[in-house]
Amino acid sequence: MFNVNSSTVFHCNLAFSFLSVHTETLEKKLAVMIWFHGGAFALGASQGIDIMNSTLYDGYEIAHHGNVIVVTINYRLASLGFLSTGDENGRGNYGLWDQHMAIKWVKKNIANFGGNPGLITLFGESAGGASTSMHALSPVNKGLFRRVISESGDAQTMWAVNRRPLGAARRVAQAVGCPLEDKAAMMFCLRRVPAKDIVLAVRVTESLSNKEILFFLPFVPTIDGEFLPHEPVKLFENSKEIDYLLGCNSGDAHLFVSIWFPGVNIPFGISEAKFRAATEKGVGELNQNCLKFFTVLDRNKCCSRSLMGFSCSDLQIISWAKHSATITFMDLSMHEVIPFVETWRLVKFRYYKLLIDHHSEKELYNKE
Repeated sequence: MFNVNSSTVFHCNLAFSFLSVHTETLEKKLAVMIWFHGGAFALGASQGIDIMNSTLYDGYEIAHHGNVIVVTINYRLASLGFLSTGDENGRGNYGLWDQHMAIKWVKKNIANFGGNPGLITLFGESAGGASTSMHALSPVNKGLFRRVISESGDAQTMWAVNRRPLGAARRVAQAVGCPLEDKAAMMFCLRRVPAKDIVLAVRVTESLSNKEILFFLPFVPTIDGEFLPHEPVKLFENSKEIDYLLGCNSGDAHLFVSIWFPGVNIPFGISEAKFRAATEKGVGELNQNCLKFFTVLDRNKCCSRSLMGFSCSDLQIISWAKHSATITFMDLSMHEVIPFVETWRLVKFRYYKLLIDHHSEKELYNKE
């Protein structure tokens, strides 16, 4: 998305995080975009990886051509960021709090970099997309930003929330020799273990390569009673004033598909039998509906998109449109939900198509 060397970058090493501010000027009051990287809440970074003399997620391209300020942040991941006992002993969500503190810092200081603190947009993909939607839903972020863009991830995505985090915490505790039964004693012990030992206690890559547990990732956000006081679906009241854009990046899950279903890589295409088997695993109960309306000959656009994407976008957009945002945008593939939204009449709903030259949006209808 970025991968172009930037000309004006300010690196800020904060107590809770590390962030970079990409800007073309210090004079104008530009809109601000804060980027949250993905990586299953377990790996990844916004800065520091040099690929062909270009830093991963360098914000120059968007800052330069979009006439905005781009802020890229890092946050704690895996066990350091999301280990939880599911109660007051270890609430978890430390990575989300890192993000929250970064947002607060930007709100307070971005005017010094030529930014408008009243025009802040959060955007991210995969775990970063889920993070942005959680910030929109959380009561702790009121007034800190105006818009949210979630790409291939949402607070309601099946892998985004761990509702039984204690098992993963005990795996770490067992690996480093801490008590297992008494949760208070376990957390007291874990807080005194070197961070390196905590990180090495559990292999992150195990969850990413095992199709049986990928959608139940061990170290992800939890319902902690504070940042997420309730299930995400019950928190839409907090996002009433936030404009929201939700969609999927093309082929986001292709890496996982190739690992789980090696048959999809056969030289001369996918056989019908393997296609049916793959969609049954990948999209479950939606499989029959997809097969009913699409054939193998037309490349099964509905099923292949669901298989290659991280989430079922239609269900997410319906939920956001039904409950919350002041303006909800949706992607061209989501046309099936228009009748549902028209029935609810709860939000302004815009259906858009992004053209290749990045201009305009086609508003098909806009109802109160």
